[in-house]
Amino acid sequence: NLAGGTVGNGGTAVTASIFNSTVVNAGTINGDVVLRNVYSGAGERYFSLPGGVLNGNLSLGAGDLLVTNIVNTGPGAFDGITGTVRADAGAMLRYQVSSDASATVGPVGPFGIASYQLSGNATLDLIASGEITQQLALAGAGTVHLNASISTTSTPAIFSTSSIVARGQTAEATQLDI
Repeated sequence: NLAGGTVGNGGTAVTASIFNSTVVNAGTINGDVVLRNVYSGAGERYFSLPGGVLNGNLSLGAGDLLVTNIVNTGPGAFDGITGTVRADAGAMLRYQVSSDASATVGPVGPFGIASYQLSGNATLDLIASGEITQQLALAGAGTVHLNASISTTSTPAIFSTSSIVARGQTAEATQLDI
C-alpha cells in the first residue's frame, strides 16, 4: 500500500493464506490485518513504514515478523498501528532506528524480545532492567551502546544479522560499532 493509498473499509482488510506473504504499508489500511497462517513458521511479514497507518489490529503467527519504527508517533503500542498487535510465541519484532534513540532490551508487548536495525549512522542506547536470557540481534549501520547483562546457553548473546527491507528499499551494509 503506497503513500496516499487506502485499503479496506473495516472488518478484515488483509489476510494471508500462503507462505512468505508480505504487507508493506506506507498508506492507510482500514480494518484488521491477519497474517497468522495455519502453518507454524510461515514467514509472513508486516512492514509499518513512516507515514503509514493501520486503523485496526495486526495478528501474527509463530515465525512472522513486524518491522516498525522505534519512534512511535501514534496512539497504539507500535508506530503506525492504532489497534492491538497479537503475536504467537516465536513471532519477531524488528525496530528500525534511523535517528538517535534509546530503548530497554527485553520483552515488548507480545514479543519475547526486539531486534534493532540501524541506518544513517544512528546511535542506539540500549539498557536492561534485569538479566536478558535471549539473543540480541543487531543489523544495519550505526553505533550501539549496550548496558545490559545477557546470558544465553546455546547461542551467541549478541549477533549481527542482515537488514530486512521492504521491496523498493535499499539495505545498508552491516557496519555496527557495538
